[in-house]
Amino acid sequence: MDFLKQHKTKLLIGAILLFAFILYGVFFTGDDDTALLTSDVSSEAAAGNADLINLLTQLRSLTLDETFFDNPTFRGLSDFSVEILPQPVGRQNPFAPFGLGGVPSTPSVPSDDVQDDEEGESAPEEE
Repeated sequence: MDFLKQHKTKLLIGAILLFAFILYGVFFTGDDDTALLTSDVSSEAAAGNADLINLLTQLRSLTLDETFFDNPTFRGLSDFSVEILPQPVGRQNPFAPFGLGGVPSTPSVPSDDVQDDEEGESAPEEE
């Protein structure tokens, strides 16, 4: 009994360390056959990859008949595309409360034919 009184703290620390070691062994060590990162490739995925590689090989072997671009009908085509002018995109900081930095940003594209005068009105540029 005298031994337990003298070495009570050492025995308690030893028991806590033994208990912690057992908990570590149970929770943090697992089966070595289960890896966190695995690269299991099923036969369906492998077949899909083979099909993709086959398709890419076929695409590389294609040749384009360039005489098509010399055809007068092709050369007679006209471009009807419309130029899209820059527009204001919105607030500089969309998360700022209204009234604080809620001023819409203006496009930073320089304009050659319009210049602001002192009153803030647009006037043609003088050369």
